[in-house]
Amino acid sequence: MAEVKAPVKGTDMEAGEPSESPEMSVVQIPFASAKNSQVRLVLSNNGITASSPTLALGPPNLFELGATPYTSTRFPRVMVRGLQRNFFTTSRMLPAVILGIALLAFARRWAVLALILVVPVYYLVAQSALSTEYRYILGIHYFLFMTAGVTLYCFVAAATQLFKKTVMPLKWRFSADNG
Repeated sequence: MAEVKAPVKGTDMEAGEPSESPEMSVVQIPFASAKNSQVRLVLSNNGITASSPTLALGPPNLFELGATPYTSTRFPRVMVRGLQRNFFTTSRMLPAVILGIALLAFARRWAVLALILVVPVYYLVAQSALSTEYRYILGIHYFLFMTAGVTLYCFVAAATQLFKKTVMPLKWRFSADNG
C-alpha cells in the first residue's frame, strides 16, 4: 500500500496554521506489485483548467499487505480471459448472433425468438432515432448474447451427438471384441 500526502484546502502547509493555502491529507492507495521489486508513481492532470494545478507531494511510504488475493484462481482466470479475448470480439460474436437467430427461426421457436428480440428491436426502432448514447443501448447486448448462446449450445449439442454416434459405438465394439 502506498501512502501519499496530498494538500487539502484549510491550513498552511509549513506553519500548520489556518490560511487560504491547502492542508496536507494522506491518500492511501492499495496495489499489488506481484514479483516486481520496484514501483513507479506517476501523477497526471489530464483536465483542462484556467489556472495551473498545484501539488505538494511528500515522500511515499510503502507498506506490505501480504499475499495478493485470488492467487488460487490464477489459472482458471487465465483460461477464461483467453476465451473472452478470442471469442468475445465483434468478428466472432456477430456471426454467432445471426446464426443463433437463424437457428431459432429454423427450429420454429417463434415465441422464444420474439421474447429475445423484443428489446433489441425496440431500441433500434424507437431509441436510435432519439439517442445513440451507449448507456441507452446497453440493454441490446444482453439479449443478443442470448442468441449467441443459442449458437454455442447448438454446436455443443451437435458435437455431443456426433461423439455418441461415432466414438461410443467404437468403444463398445472394442470392449465386446476383447471380452
